[in-house]
Parts: sequence; structure tokens; C-alpha cells
Amino acid sequence: MIVNAIIGGDLLAVTYFYYKATIPLEIRLITGNKLVRGHREVFWAGSEYTQATSPQIARNLTDARRNIAEIKELYTAQGFLDDRGVTFLTFPFEISTIIGISTMLVDEYFRLIDQYEKQASSRLMALRELPISNTEKKGVP
Repeated sequence: MIVNAIIGGDLLAVTYFYYKATIPLEIRLITGNKLVRGHREVFWAGSEYTQATSPQIARNLTDARRNIAEIKELYTAQGFLDDRGVTFLTFPFEISTIIGISTMLVDEYFRLIDQYEKQASSRLMALRELPISNTEKKGVP
């Protein structure tokens, strides 16, 4: 499947977390940042005081469930989740018809790559050779 070859997975998995309102947002954000960095398949995470969402691209349902179980286990161990816990939805690219998500993701992927390359190119263009002053040519005592 072309989507798998381009973005490395066969499905989009979206997870919703419901937090206890008593846990400070700053503490959850620290843990959330560590989780996102530790799970390459999670490409975005958003959070507010009582809930968060986290989409990921997974190779298969088993991988997606395993990743979510690890994240849920950490949040549960730290006492972050309320009684509603975690909701988990999957959208297999091959059979999902949600607004052509696979095509949209591929387009977005290439748009982000182009944007990154333009930014990197403009930073390289900003680098230029500076002339050496007479003092520098003589050397500083």
C-alpha cells in the first residue's frame, strides 16, 4: 500500500485521555513530552486541563494497542487518569473513508518536508563568508 510506504503505517490511531482535574497541567505536560519523544509513531499531542488527544501512525493494530497500553500504564501509575480513563479509535487507511485521510496525510507530509527544506535552505543562505579584518590578519597579541 502506498500510504504504508510513505508514512510507515497502515492505520491512524487516535487516543483520548481524560485527566483528573486536580493534576497540574505543567506536570502532565512534562510527562507527555517524554512520552511523545519516546514513541516515534505519535506525531502530535494536545492537552488541556482535563483531557488530551494523541494521534499516531501505526503499522498494525497490535503495535497501536501496545503503544497506547504503555502510555496508559504510565499515566495510571502516576494517578493522572480519571474514571473515564482512555478512549481509543482506529482508522485503517485501506478501508476508512473519513475525508480521504490517507491522501490528506500524504499531502501534509510532503508539504511539511517542503517547508522544512525551504527553512533549512534559507538558513544556509543566511550564512556567508565575512572578510578578515586587518587586526585579525596580524593576529592578536
